[in-house]
Amino acid sequence: MLDYYQENEAVMKMIIEVIQNAIEALEFSLYPILETIVIRILEIYSNKKYYFILQFMEKLISIFGNNKTFSQGLFTSFESFAIATFNGLNCESKLNVKLLIEFYKLSSTTLKVLPMIFLKSPLILTLIELALEGCKIKNKEVNKSAMNFIMNIIDCKFFHQDIEACVINALTKYSRQIIYILIVSSAFVYDNSQMTDVAEILFAIKSKSDEGFKILLTETMNLIIMRKITTGQIFNHNSSLNLIIGSLTK
Repeated sequence: MLDYYQENEAVMKMIIEVIQNAIEALEFSLYPILETIVIRILEIYSNKKYYFILQFMEKLISIFGNNKTFSQGLFTSFESFAIATFNGLNCESKLNVKLLIEFYKLSSTTLKVLPMIFLKSPLILTLIELALEGCKIKNKEVNKSAMNFIMNIIDCKFFHQDIEACVINALTKYSRQIIYILIVSSAFVYDNSQMTDVAEILFAIKSKSDEGFKILLTETMNLIIMRKITTGQIFNHNSSLNLIIGSLTK
């Protein structure tokens, strides 16, 4: 049935909703066929990038992820969905905003439910890079879900001490890019309503390494000034950004 209807988005959405409702109602009673369900849906997703399939996976991980019996298998499934998403985004000429939003949400949920496995995965660096791309897109929902994912990585209160090194490694590699992209986007793209999310991330990075952060911040501000001079690009009238920068430099 799934094969027959997979080209019909409306019907597929209803089918996925029925499967999801059954899983929510029966939960662990469906364990014997859970793997088969995920494999079949992944096959469909590999061909048709329906955003509601990612919503389904998010629900699945929320329900079963805390059970050690399912955790590794679910994360392996998440990796497969992530790779299929990367491939799909690279192939599509038009940005699939809904897909991107749901993928960031799925990534955040997977990170929260399965942090030990998630942060040890080599896929994390690619996921951060994709989130940084999402921060640059002129779409508030995409920006918010991407920044939320980045914040979840930075915010170590979710994580066990054993994987703190993984967080530090990711921050060491990407702090410069995160700071630059968020401040540039705030200066030229974002409006005041988005500044809370920006500030949360920047202050969290600062709390990890105050001195190193100030150096990166100074470099970023110099680059932005040079960009304005060379391109003539006009700053947003973003009063919140000025307040944030002032607080960060104290």
